[in-house]
Amino acid sequence: VHGDLGMVTDRDIALLYTHSGETDEIVRLYPNFKNIGARTILITGRAKSSAARLSDLVLNTGVVSEACPNNLAPTTSTTVMLALSDALAIAVMEQRGFNKEDFARFHPSGSLGKR
Repeated sequence: VHGDLGMVTDRDIALLYTHSGETDEIVRLYPNFKNIGARTILITGRAKSSAARLSDLVLNTGVVSEACPNNLAPTTSTTVMLALSDALAIAVMEQRGFNKEDFARFHPSGSLGKR
């Protein structure tokens, strides 16, 4: 909120992650995204949270408890968020038609590009 929003435009979609949906650092970003005209997608475990109410699209992880014996440390929720993010990335790749040649073009010196 203190200055890095200069790179956000009205053509952007901000993808936000918060299990509780009440994280102050996240919730405080929404008025700025709206003012800029950027859209927002929230990945959360609380579909009725403050952040969810402010989001254009909410992806609810459905995680009700963490693997942590105290149900405090983000364990299950972070794993589900990672898997959902992988699925989103693959869906975007497929929608854009991103193929092996694109890997070679954007990752020219890595093993992915060489394959």
